[in-house]
Amino acid sequence: MTARLPVFPLGTVLFPGLVLPLHIFEERYRALVRHLVELPEGAPREFGVVAIQSGWEVAATAPDGRP
Repeated sequence: MTARLPVFPLGTVLFPGLVLPLHIFEERYRALVRHLVELPEGAPREFGVVAIQSGWEVAATAPDGRP
């Protein structure tokens, strides 16, 4: 069986071991947080962070990189 890890796209630098408050406003990511909080006590509450600079997750851009 393959393990699944939910991911959160982030357009900023994240340093290991430091706290970064997140403003989670999109419903799909709020659902991710609700799922993690509702896990049983002692279960790992983990998610991955994916660095993004451009793309449909950030904004629509032209092929040459212009907005």
